Amino acid sequence: MGSKHELIVRAVVTSWSVERRGRLYTMQQGTFRALHSEEIIRISPYPKKQGGFPDIFGFEFDNRYIKPFPIYCVVEVKTFAHPDLSPDQINYLNYAVSIGARAYVAREADNEVGYVLEVWAPCS
Repeated sequence: MGSKHELIVRAVVTSWSVERRGRLYTMQQGTFRALHSEEIIRISPYPKKQGGFPDIFGFEFDNRYIKPFPIYCVVEVKTFAHPDLSPDQINYLNYAVSIGARAYVAREADNEVGYVLEVWAPCS
């Protein structure tokens, strides 16, 4: 069983898919050594870890039109143990909204789902 944070991440990604709301990806980073090589390879969606990059990113379908189209979206996950967003996370969520993306914060909750998904409202 993973940490509470990992469980919420998994629940958000799964429910998004089940609801056919779009496609989400987790920020899986790490390193590995290539076979028969001493070179260490870093796995990440970006060459350098971006400060404040959210736990989950992907797209959400906009169903207001005849043919749905994807809109970039990000989800930051917060638990009871770590409920506050860092300044970098706030900046990234604000940036995402400023470029037309949708941003959410999934907060741990004592309900059947295990979290509450809040739409991010940019702060100045």
